[in-house]
Amino acid sequence: CPRELTWFQKAADEYAGRVAVLGINWQDTQPGAALKMAQERGATFPSVADVSGEFRSRGLPRLVMIDAAGKVVYDHAGELKDMATLRSLIEQHLGVAR
Repeated sequence: CPRELTWFQKAADEYAGRVAVLGINWQDTQPGAALKMAQERGATFPSVADVSGEFRSRGLPRLVMIDAAGKVVYDHAGELKDMATLRSLIEQHLGVAR
């Protein structure tokens, strides 16, 4: 979703050095295609292709938050309401404030 891509870019900028953002594109199976698409939409955070198709079957769009210990602390399939919701989720599940 282009709207959410914008929010994730804002989060990458606002939480730089404290939260890492990674895009996973399940539609493009060619390595590099996902990165090109993200860059064309203004994203500067890393983006990779889901070559194995692992994320395709879990509902989209999908947001997964992983804490510093590598534990999945949030996993949600479906669109976010707005940027404020994303900020709230980051604070709640990762303990990082703006």
